[in-house]
Amino acid sequence: ITELSGRCYRELSGGQQQRVLLARALCATGKMLLLDEPAAGLDPVGKREFLALLHELHRSFVKTVVIVSHDMNLVSENCSRAAVFSHGKLIAEGSPREIFAKKQTLEGAGLDIPVTAYLSERLSKKGFNINSDLTVKDFVEKVASAFAKKRKNDRLTTEKAKYFADIHDENAAEKLRDKAKCADNAEALLSGFFHKMLVQAILKYSKTDAIAFPDEEKILRLSKAVTDFRIKIKDVADKSLAQVMNGGVKTSSVNEKTLEIKGAKGLYVAGECVDVDGLSGGYNIMWAVASALEAGKSVKA
Repeated sequence: ITELSGRCYRELSGGQQQRVLLARALCATGKMLLLDEPAAGLDPVGKREFLALLHELHRSFVKTVVIVSHDMNLVSENCSRAAVFSHGKLIAEGSPREIFAKKQTLEGAGLDIPVTAYLSERLSKKGFNINSDLTVKDFVEKVASAFAKKRKNDRLTTEKAKYFADIHDENAAEKLRDKAKCADNAEALLSGFFHKMLVQAILKYSKTDAIAFPDEEKILRLSKAVTDFRIKIKDVADKSLAQVMNGGVKTSSVNEKTLEIKGAKGLYVAGECVDVDGLSGGYNIMWAVASALEAGKSVKA
């Protein structure tokens, strides 16, 4: 502010006066600054500029800056350590995050927690654990990340699989009724339509005994399962982990229980195959879904 050197001190703005006082203090010592409510009376712009100057001085040559303040937002945003005094006694000390976790202690000393700590507390009651250092920048980034993760998880909670891909849902029961004329149990009813692993998954999902006679109640239950099979998805991996093989793979080269490729530990099949070897031969899309389901279970195990 050398351009204002000709002005009287009383003619300067609050922020300019604070800078003059700061320069005066630095003339006495450059090792430590002790400031009492340094941002008091400053407008938001002046406050921001003055605190930015303090950070610059701290990075440059002032080893220690001690601030006395009742403004907890200022403390959380600018201080690496904090201490709370009440009636001349030290009642708490630590990082701002540690201090502001002691809400009752602060309230007993007549102090409020900063806005970021208050919002973190409210969000935790809604199921969001915002593990920030309580600075506005870090808090906003952590909240954005938490909300993005929730949106992703909401999308990944369940996925609907339709296994009769070539017919309308309302015709699925009729298709099964036709097959029931020559099937003596629920497993036989589904065999020929689906790969044997998918048959087992559908029976389990619909809570139908494999050897149960396919009466009307079971036909309706199974038709519901094959047209509205809800798969719970708990997580996804980065797409960089996916591997694609051009031309397909013969099922004789795949472990039929885990879908791990023989001789390639950790590599699983999930997709269409050249020679689907279930009882049906079936639709490749059905195999693709069934293999993905089984491979996922093996990877998780």
